[in-house]
Amino acid sequence: MRQYGWGLLLVGLGTLFLLQSLGVATGFSFWSVVAVLGGLTIAGDGLSRRRPDLFNLALGLWLAAIGAFSILSRSGVTTVT
Repeated sequence: MRQYGWGLLLVGLGTLFLLQSLGVATGFSFWSVVAVLGGLTIAGDGLSRRRPDLFNLALGLWLAAIGAFSILSRSGVTTVT
């Protein structure tokens, strides 16, 4: 199951990168989306074990929060930079 998750993540990121490169999707920052998805993947991996790995959980959530803040900052929702 873990390999399918990474495969779907890479296909999704490749699709987003292609759409942004072609100018179809211009409303988001590609690397911010990468940070959010990568962070959620790391956090999910930390939770999927029998004994949760708190370091991976904290690292993943921190990385996802940075990406989410970047997306919100670029869209003008938050004014703190």
